[in-house]
Amino acid sequence: MTHHSFWNDDKHYCEYMSAIIPDIPAIKAVMLEPVFNNSTEICLFDFSNELHIPYPATSPNCLASFVKIATGNSLNTVAEASSHFFVILKGNGTVYCGEGSVEWNQGDILTIPYDRQIDFEAHSDSLIYWVNDEPLLQRLQAAPQRPAFSPTIYQYAELKAAADKYNTQTNANKRNRNGVIPVHPEYDQTKSATPVLWTLFNIIQPGQIQPAHRHNSVALDLCTEGPSDGKVYTLMSKKIDFEGKLIDPVKLEWLPNTAFVTPPGWWHEHHNDSDSPAVVVPVQDAGLYNYQRTLFIEFASEIFKK
Repeated sequence: MTHHSFWNDDKHYCEYMSAIIPDIPAIKAVMLEPVFNNSTEICLFDFSNELHIPYPATSPNCLASFVKIATGNSLNTVAEASSHFFVILKGNGTVYCGEGSVEWNQGDILTIPYDRQIDFEAHSDSLIYWVNDEPLLQRLQAAPQRPAFSPTIYQYAELKAAADKYNTQTNANKRNRNGVIPVHPEYDQTKSATPVLWTLFNIIQPGQIQPAHRHNSVALDLCTEGPSDGKVYTLMSKKIDFEGKLIDPVKLEWLPNTAFVTPPGWWHEHHNDSDSPAVVVPVQDAGLYNYQRTLFIEFASEIFKK
């Protein structure tokens, strides 16, 4: 058979049982602690070497960064991504995208679709957590052509009020997590903020343990509120025992304005041994997983009820 030169002849075949679970690099449970050298810059967490891929990525589908902007400065946050997710950790200012702009303040969450102009202007010294899905599009060798959804701001006061409302309901403390999921109306089916990205504004009260669960999406967990003395932390493990307890767990302490990676399929539970509430905002590609019906979230407590 004759092939044109652009057809690939470098191929091989794998036996099914030896290849159904490919040997690819594992995603590790690590802290994401920003380090800055300048007053305005982006601290990007690139694990492409560990993941053996040729483009920047924190997880296979997402890229996480911290953005620092000094008073009066502006910074462009354009990327070849379909979805951008921003959490304002400190400061206030204006973001310009598309044909409009919006004022942002500490604690707000912003979701912005692909746009050639996403400029953050700081009115005071600011720190922002930024996650986008550029690695997913790099994997597909695809480029966004237009905005997939309307930009949205979820203001801190609204997030906190909604969480407090649900958390004061009867037996709320028995829930696996205590918080609210910001949902864009176009993605009510997947209960996500964008087609790909999903988040939770999760409050853990003093003395509380939020029990173990696991899911297939990677979580890029952001610690936004709480003490810095190591008394709030997450325990995570690949396995649980017959009582639902974690086996040889890894401990990751919540430090304000840092993040950590929860690998897919790992059981994880949150602990607050301090005297004050704490908040974690996990950013995940769960919008995509829910759409594909592959999130497969499990709760350890439910497994051992059966």
